[in-house]
Amino acid sequence: GEGADQLAERLMLFDMEQSSREREARPQRRHVRLFLIQHGESQTELQPELIAGRANLAQLTAAGKQQATTLGARLRAAGVRFDEVFSSPAVRARKTAKLVCAAMGMGKVQIGVSEAALALCQGGWTGKQRAQLYGGQFQEESERLGIFLRAPGVASSDALPGQSAPRGESQWDVECRFSQFVDSLLHVRPSQQVQTIAIFSHGDAIRSFVRRVLGASRAVHSEMRNTGVTELEYVPGAGSTDGWRLERLNDAAHLESPSYR
Repeated sequence: GEGADQLAERLMLFDMEQSSREREARPQRRHVRLFLIQHGESQTELQPELIAGRANLAQLTAAGKQQATTLGARLRAAGVRFDEVFSSPAVRARKTAKLVCAAMGMGKVQIGVSEAALALCQGGWTGKQRAQLYGGQFQEESERLGIFLRAPGVASSDALPGQSAPRGESQWDVECRFSQFVDSLLHVRPSQQVQTIAIFSHGDAIRSFVRRVLGASRAVHSEMRNTGVTELEYVPGAGSTDGWRLERLNDAAHLESPSYR
């Protein structure tokens, strides 16, 4: 297979082509303020020694529910209101979305569900002990392949109702599907007014999309805190500073407030 240098060069060339395509597409896109929100604490995080995978049925813990409500209050106080809301099909993401929107005072809100916002599928690694997997050979492959390291096999426990077990993914796979979904949102009903959109998702998916936006040479390594907010703005202008702008990454300041503690 390709070595680390060859893969890095391929990624660089892709990012250059992607930047060119993004510029060409701007006139057909709308002005968007995008909130990417990590779900609240869930049951899977009580067993950090295990590779949980997507764990779509995992429920929020009591702390996770409080985190979501606290974030909603913070956003409401800041005058934020979502025009559109989307979520991963995972229970913990959808519940976080509902709690946040309720605390924002948005009333009954329609939450679109997109599989593109799901967490990375860990395939045959799902349910295994991290200590058993993350050894020397794994680290070597991870260094060589980077974001192209793909989990082997399928994850039966990650199958959505009526669907077959999904195959393992790489961070690159997640980046591609998440980016395609966001691009589809940018092309909907061009408007002079800034549209505020929220996507409730998962840390690995959010990090993967941020790598695409930044054109980073490697994966974005940032531990996404529960209900952390990553905010971007898409400006469809012709200027060199237009396009995507990263406003904040993994902002969880509300978890430090007295109302949360």
